[in-house]
Formats: sequence, C-alpha cells, structure tokens
Amino acid sequence: MLTNKKTLLAVLAAFICCCIYAQDENKPPTPEEMAEKETERLEKALKLEDWQVFYVDSTLVHDYSAWMEELNGLRKAMVENGDLYLKLQDKWMERIEAAYRKFFTEAQWQEYLRQGGERIIRERQKRRDKAAGIKPEKKKKTR
Repeated sequence: MLTNKKTLLAVLAAFICCCIYAQDENKPPTPEEMAEKETERLEKALKLEDWQVFYVDSTLVHDYSAWMEELNGLRKAMVENGDLYLKLQDKWMERIEAAYRKFFTEAQWQEYLRQGGERIIRERQKRRDKAAGIKPEKKKKTR
C-alpha cells in the first residue's frame, strides 16, 4: 500500500512538472525575444553589417516594448474594437520602417520590400484610406 502511494505521488509530481513546463512554452515571447528573432531574420535576408544589426535590434527592442505597453493599456481598458488594435500596430510598424529606411542601403530596402514589406505597406495604406473614407481605385481590365 505504501508503494502505491509513493508511485502515485511520483506520477503526480511528474504531471505537475510537465504542466508547469507546458505553461512556460505557451507564454508569449518578450519584446526582446521578438526583436532578436526578427533581427536574425533581417540580418540573414538582407546581409546586414554589424552596425546595422545593432541599430535594428535596438530599434526593435525599444519599439516592441513601447508597442506592448500600449497594447496592454488597451487590454486593461477592455477595448473590444479590433480597429484600434490594428491602428496601434500600424503606428508602430510605420515607426519601425521609418527607422529601417534610415540605416538600410537602397538595395537592402528594396529587398525588404520584395520580401513582404511592400505588401504590408500597401495593406496599411488601404486601411488608412478606408478609415478616411477614400474609396480604392478599381483596376482597369486589359485585353
């Protein structure tokens, strides 16, 4: 009977450890972790120099932290309007891209745009136009 209790306690302890470990994996990444991951991606994709890596990382850590602070403020205020969250995202992405523009070379900026930056900028402009009541231009069909 004593062995069964010990076995049960050992299994229970292992289960609790697994649950705690699983919770750590589900935690959202910190702004520093997000910045590190994005910096590594950009460093490889754009062949950044060391000084550029430093500026990208510094910019992202600062801006991601400030973005998360504002995001938490909206969450604490229980804001349910999804447009406000998108507007906040757009604001911080514009600031990040403005910083990138300052220290990327023209070739690196063009590569950044080719790798999805242009699409993101275009989508952001569409949202801004929609909020301002500007209707998108229809593309003409060519035959």
